[in-house]
Amino acid sequence: MYLVSDIPPKDHGANYVNIQKLELPKIKSNPTTPTKAMPQRSQNRTALLQSAASFCLAFATQAPPSEIFTHFSTQFQDEIIVIEHGLKRLAPFLGREFRGMDGVKQYFALISKYLTYEDMSFENYVVDTVENKVSVRGEAWFTWTSTCQSWKEIFTYVLAFDPDLKVVKYEIWGDSGAAYLASQEKLVRADFERGEDEVD
Repeated sequence: MYLVSDIPPKDHGANYVNIQKLELPKIKSNPTTPTKAMPQRSQNRTALLQSAASFCLAFATQAPPSEIFTHFSTQFQDEIIVIEHGLKRLAPFLGREFRGMDGVKQYFALISKYLTYEDMSFENYVVDTVENKVSVRGEAWFTWTSTCQSWKEIFTYVLAFDPDLKVVKYEIWGDSGAAYLASQEKLVRADFERGEDEVD
C-alpha cells in the first residue's frame, strides 16, 4: 500500500491533477526476493492511481453524469455497488446500496435532486495493489437545494476496481449530520461562513 499526496487543492485549483511518480527502493537480489514482480506491481499502482484521479477529476470539474458513468465497470455491471454511508433517515441517498448501472443512475439522480456543490478538490490518495482499491480525501462546498443552506465538507471515497480499472464499488463517507441539518434549515450560519475555517 502506497500513500500519495499529489493533488494540492489550494495552490492549483480543483481542476489540477499531477500524478506524482514515486521511485521504488532498490532491492538487492537474493533467493527469497521476488525482484521480477516489482515492476508489475509498480505499473499496477500507477494505473490504479491514474484511474482514481480521472474518476475524481470528473467530479471536480462537474462533468455530466453521462461522463461519470463511463468510469464504471462494463464487464461486471451486475456487481457494481454505490453506497454513501450514514443513517437512512438523514437523507434519501444515505445508507442504501445502489446496485448495477441502474443503481448508479438512481444514486446520481438523487444527489442531483438534493445537492449542488462547488470548489471540489482531492488529495491524499492511498493505493492498495492487492485489493485493487484506492482511497482518497476530498473536500467541497455543498448546498441543500430546497433550503439553500451550504456547508464545507471533508469526505472520503474508497474505490474498488475491476481488472480493466473500472469502478465496481464506490463508497462515500461524508458529513451526513451537516446534510441533515441543512435539509431541515437548521445549520448555524456562523459555523459555515466561507473562509472561517482558515482564520487562526
